[in-house]
Amino acid sequence: MTASPATSIVGISGPTCSGKTTLARRLQGALPNVTLLHQDDFYLPPDNIPIDPATGMQDWDCDAAIDWPRLEAALAHFRAQGRLPVYRVTEPPAAADLRPDPAVVALAKELRRDPVPATLIVDGFMLYHRPAVDRQFDRRLVVEADRATLEARRRDRTGYQTTEGWWTDPPGYFKRIVWPNYLRHRAEVAALPTDHHLALDSGCLDIPVLDAAAVRYILINPIGAPGEQVKR
Repeated sequence: MTASPATSIVGISGPTCSGKTTLARRLQGALPNVTLLHQDDFYLPPDNIPIDPATGMQDWDCDAAIDWPRLEAALAHFRAQGRLPVYRVTEPPAAADLRPDPAVVALAKELRRDPVPATLIVDGFMLYHRPAVDRQFDRRLVVEADRATLEARRRDRTGYQTTEGWWTDPPGYFKRIVWPNYLRHRAEVAALPTDHHLALDSGCLDIPVLDAAAVRYILINPIGAPGEQVKR
C-alpha cells in the first residue's frame, strides 16, 4: 500500500458575494499545485432544498440545503490521494487569477509556511460549524463585508447555476433568507472555542482588490493551535 501524499486543505468561508471565490482563484494563482473546490457544487437536488416555513421560499442558504456527507467524502478523498474524486459541478472550472496583489501575496506566503505537494482550497458560505467537515481543514479563512455591499452585489447577479437549472432570487430573498441565515451561522462559528477560531470581531485586514472597502479576512489556525492573526 502506497503512502498517502502530503496535502493541505484551506477553507475560505463567508457570506454570499463577499469575494470568496475571487480570493480562492487569486490564491490559486499565487501558490503552486492548487485545486479549487466550491461548496456550491454540493447542494442537494433542487427538489430537496428545504422550504422556509415563515416565507414559503426555498432556502438555499441553510445548513440543510447542503449534502454534507458528500462534501466530507470529497475532502477525505483529497486528503488521502492528493486529488478530488469525480463529481458533478455546476459551472466549468475557471482559470487561476494571476494578477499580483500585495495582500494576496502576503496571505499566500503565510499559507506556504509548510509547503506540501498538493493544496485544496475550498470556498463556501458555511464551512466550519460541522466538526466532521471542519476537522478536515488545516487553515481556515473568513471573508466578510458589510451588509449593504453584500446586498448590492447579490442584487446585481442575474441568478445562480444549479445542478438542474437556474435559480433566481425571489423578491425579499436576501433580507428574509440570506442575511438571517448568515448571522445565525456567524454566531455559531464565533461561539466556538477561542483556541480553535479567532473572535470574528477582532481586527482584520482589508483586501482592496476585492472591490469593497469593507471586505476583510481573518486567518484562523488549525485546531489546537493558539489563535493568531496574520500580520501584513
